Amino acid sequence: MTTSIAAKISLALAVKLKALFEQPDKKDKFLSFPRGVAFTYDYLKFMFPPGESGLSAVAQQNAKCEFARMMNASFEDSPQFLPDTSAFLWDSYETILRNSAFPQSTLTEQEETQLLEATQFLSVTQSGEDGPITVPSPAYKAYVQYKTLFDQADKAYLDEKLSVETATGPEGNERKKQWREYREKQLLDFVNQATTEWITFGHKTAVENYIVVKATLEQKKYANLVSSAYINDLEQSDVPDLNANGLPTKLTFYSPHDIANKSIPWTSIHLSKDEINVFAERAPAELKTLLDGGVGNDDIEAVSLEYNTVFVARPWFRPEYFASRYWKLPDNFPDAVVSDGLVPCRGRVPVYISSMIVGRNITITRKATMHALSPVPLVLPILSTVSINSATPVSAHVSTGKQNSLTFKPHHTATLKGRAINPKLSGARVTAEPTPAMARRFKAEAPIVPSVSDKRPFTANLNYASLKYDNSVIATPILNIPPDTSPAKPPADLDLIQLAGDPQSRWASGQLVDEHNTTDNADLPWNDGSPNPLGSVHSDTNVLMEDGRSWPSVLRTHPKWVARGTIKGWLAWKPIPVGAHFRAQVGFVQGAMATDGVTFWVWVHYLIGGFAGNVEQWKPVAQRFKKYSQSLDTIDVDLSAYAGQSISIELRVDAGEGSGQDWAAWVNPTITAVPASSGMPGSKTDFVIETFPFDGVFVLAYVCKRLPKSPNPDLTLKWS
Repeated sequence: MTTSIAAKISLALAVKLKALFEQPDKKDKFLSFPRGVAFTYDYLKFMFPPGESGLSAVAQQNAKCEFARMMNASFEDSPQFLPDTSAFLWDSYETILRNSAFPQSTLTEQEETQLLEATQFLSVTQSGEDGPITVPSPAYKAYVQYKTLFDQADKAYLDEKLSVETATGPEGNERKKQWREYREKQLLDFVNQATTEWITFGHKTAVENYIVVKATLEQKKYANLVSSAYINDLEQSDVPDLNANGLPTKLTFYSPHDIANKSIPWTSIHLSKDEINVFAERAPAELKTLLDGGVGNDDIEAVSLEYNTVFVARPWFRPEYFASRYWKLPDNFPDAVVSDGLVPCRGRVPVYISSMIVGRNITITRKATMHALSPVPLVLPILSTVSINSATPVSAHVSTGKQNSLTFKPHHTATLKGRAINPKLSGARVTAEPTPAMARRFKAEAPIVPSVSDKRPFTANLNYASLKYDNSVIATPILNIPPDTSPAKPPADLDLIQLAGDPQSRWASGQLVDEHNTTDNADLPWNDGSPNPLGSVHSDTNVLMEDGRSWPSVLRTHPKWVARGTIKGWLAWKPIPVGAHFRAQVGFVQGAMATDGVTFWVWVHYLIGGFAGNVEQWKPVAQRFKKYSQSLDTIDVDLSAYAGQSISIELRVDAGEGSGQDWAAWVNPTITAVPASSGMPGSKTDFVIETFPFDGVFVLAYVCKRLPKSPNPDLTLKWS
């Protein structure tokens, strides 16, 4: 049974995604929530060239087919995604193409020129292994890239606008004041800049005009030849399914191609406590039913994640065909309504998946008191697998001897009374079964064979089976959203990696003779990453850690190469702001499987007054023994007792009986000013930070397109 807290988070996240991606004035798209679909980074390598993916040929072929079935299974126009794995988009599409009837129509000389110009602007012909292929032109690729940047800027504005509108209390009033005075204008200027660059460098006006011209005139000119050409494209897009007696799926892939690259920044979504409460309350009834009600309490503090929009590419599918008025189905054709064009949309092919909203690096912050009462970790309904009406959500398994999707376990770390702990919690395992093999593929009894005199409406043979992905997909455009530089913001975080290299900081190593005292001490140089038996300390960037993630800012500290070796760093003295916390994640650089574990220590050095002046004192505030576990531990220490004072942080790592591969590292160690709690005066609240260390991406929602009314023939034309 899903907890009310988890349901509340899921509801709020779903409502915010709908606010960001659905447009009230446009009814052509909507979000549908699949619950339980995820892809490992290894699985997503099915798009890599053979030999570069790390997958066997069979596993790579299986992954291609599985992805195609997932993206093309039939489903209804509903927030609840329930795929019908016995019917696929390509089957219905082919049935419609093979049974379409067409009018008698021709183009004027001017229209012929317009069509040729549009075709040459939007696409180019290249040589492929099996013949010429048609791929998007550089102008069209630029259009997609600059449109993506505009979408990122626009959604960053909407995300922050929603956060400000739902903020409450004194802090909320201050945020609203900042928003009115300067922040809204700053983000709108960024949106306007992205719009200008989309128009100027992304050929926005020309591309959109040519798309309309090509879609309209191509249908008018070729009529039945268009249908024959599209059928040909379908047949050339076959990908044999080795698990379905060789019956083919249709080539389907994704863009951008680099979503498995962990070092590329994505757009962030943050849900504050106020947003979670407001959005969960505003959620429509259908979402509350889908996501288990969402009635919770106030123990949730924040949710954050990174997301990307991943487009589903189908080189064989032409949705513009359904908007054309130059075809119809026979009067006696069964289920002749392809789409009724209404909301919700109904028909033979009313909707299809156009893109996925995928997320990574999900973190949840809630009160530790509530965490202590919870015997199991949170399982978010928006991520969990369910079985409804015997329809099991499809997965992304491949037969490689290991599971490639849909297994993740929330990793919990907490701080209670200033001491970092790891609660012993049972993990939540989420799995989904593979899609049943396709039973059959529709074949018309009398397929249409174009005559020798027929001419394809395209200048090149579209051999999609040999299409190179990198000709049709783009890399993730990177957008740097301007930070909020309000003078009223809390003090900036103190970067302890930068402070570790301060001339006033000092590093040394030695061998422990008891719990804290050492012998054979030696001073260590800063930022010397070369192997050194005395130990070493240096900063590093984009470090692949044991959790499988590449972290941008890491402090690497290797103790002395002896039994019970240690390394200590005394950082320069700095004043501490109100509400300060020491925060870091600790663990090992990936590959340190031979380590027998280390102990991470955090000490505070402070001054007390005496008759002879200030006297330095020190005490440990965190101690964490860590083995190589393929996950990082979080240390969070409340330093509010030292507010207004100058202190020195001591970072220390102790080896065990051996020091081999003690590649210990501190990820993003900082002193952060945490806003004061809104609870009773003098009260102190500790928080739990929960993460989902899944080595891949979660599918948060599908962006689905509704087809217009179809067929919708122009009755003024002459129909045969």
